[in-house]
Amino acid sequence: MSVTLPEIDEVGYRLWRLRRLIIVGASMPALIWLVIGLVFWPFTDTPPDGYIVLWVFSAAVLSTQAVFFPNATEETLTLATALAVMTLLEPLLGFSLLARFAELGAMVAALIWLPPRMVDLLARTPARTMRSTSVLVTEVSAEKARKHFPPRPGQEFSYRLCGVADSAGIFPITLAPAGPVGLDPDRDRAGPHVWARIARDDPAEQDTEFLTRTPAGQVEPAASFRHTFDLTAKGCKVSEHETVPDFPVGLWGLLWLADYPQDGLVAARDGLEGRTTMSLRMAHRDTLKALVLGLVRPDWAANRG
Repeated sequence: MSVTLPEIDEVGYRLWRLRRLIIVGASMPALIWLVIGLVFWPFTDTPPDGYIVLWVFSAAVLSTQAVFFPNATEETLTLATALAVMTLLEPLLGFSLLARFAELGAMVAALIWLPPRMVDLLARTPARTMRSTSVLVTEVSAEKARKHFPPRPGQEFSYRLCGVADSAGIFPITLAPAGPVGLDPDRDRAGPHVWARIARDDPAEQDTEFLTRTPAGQVEPAASFRHTFDLTAKGCKVSEHETVPDFPVGLWGLLWLADYPQDGLVAARDGLEGRTTMSLRMAHRDTLKALVLGLVRPDWAANRG
């Protein structure tokens, strides 16, 4: 696996789209060090600018990770967690060269072992009805936008392929992996196959129900989307309202940190307007874990290349 340097506009887009992930992640080590200094080990006597330096350093590390590996949200969160743990153990490990090697080894071990387990842990968090709203403006007319943004039978673009509707109006949707496929077998697999049914189809809005099939072949509601289309001086404002019942709060938080719904609208808009998209969904799916394992075990990368 080779790491390519993104264009400057791609760097800006990735930093902005993953701004929540970077800010939240960089705040974890600084907050832990603050708690240590105020509660547990007051003798650390860290000056206020020390917390700023720690935050800036953490933000720089996580920003670099986000720019080069934009689709590795759980891995970036793992880096933030590892930095926070290292901060917690810093007074105990001391500042020797051996301590630095121990921290580096622990960081590599966390990158390899923790990301999939973090996702499993977040999936076990309490389930709630989750809602989100994303908005953007496209240059095309409302009629073209209505035919493109919400899923419709026979539709095909970027990462979404819609099949033919049956007699009940239900049609399959394949969410295909976007961008060049990376080397991580835990991540590089086909997207989920779901079904949908258009519940309401008006000129100014469309309500869509996403469905899943049980092992018995029955369909059950999984999520609902409402797309609205309003004319503006610059084209058409598209609003996407998503409601997902019984969804783990932790996983929803992971999607929120990556600004996932908004990024999907960007991919759809760029495809409609014929732009070269910077959407994360259309970027590569390589990870730092795959890069590290490829360096340690070249045969691992070769067998999956």
